[in-house]
Amino acid sequence: MKTHTWIFPAVVLLTASVTAFGQATTTGTATGPAGNTDTRTAVRGKGTVGVTNTGPAGGTSTRAVDRTSSGTTGTATGPAGNTASRTSTRSNGTVSTTGTGPNGNTATRTATRTPGSATVSGTGPAGGTRNVERGKGTASATATGPGGNSVTRQRTVTTSK
Repeated sequence: MKTHTWIFPAVVLLTASVTAFGQATTTGTATGPAGNTDTRTAVRGKGTVGVTNTGPAGGTSTRAVDRTSSGTTGTATGPAGNTASRTSTRSNGTVSTTGTGPNGNTATRTATRTPGSATVSGTGPAGGTRNVERGKGTASATATGPGGNSVTRQRTVTTSK
C-alpha cells in the first residue's frame, strides 16, 4: 500500500478548512531545535488575507491584507503593538505604493509600464530617491541620497545570433 498517496490529502484536509463563505483557514506549527514552537494561522477569503503568528514566548503578530481590482491595503502589527501599513493603487499600467512604518516615516514607489519600457521611481523616508528606466535591451538606474550625492548605473543587453 502506498501511504504517500493518501497521507498528503489527509494532512491538507486536517490543516485547511473551507467555510460556506469561501474562506480557507490554514494552521501550521514550526518547532525549533530547542523544542520552541511558533504557530501561524491564516484565513483567506475573496480578496482578503488575515494572518496571526504566535511565538514561543506567547508574543503575537498580525497581518491583514485587502485586495481589490484597483489596489491593495495591508497592515501589520508586531508583538509590542507597533504597526506598519502599505497601500497600493493600480491604474492604466501604473502602480503607486506608499508604506508607513511604526514611527510614521513613509516611503513611496511608483512604477509605470508601457509596451517595451518601464519607469520606476521611489523616495525613502529620509528623502533619498531611486529612478529606473527600462527599454528594449537597456536599463538606467540613478540613486540619490538625502544629501544630494547620486550614482547612476547604465546597462545595455545585446544578443548575438
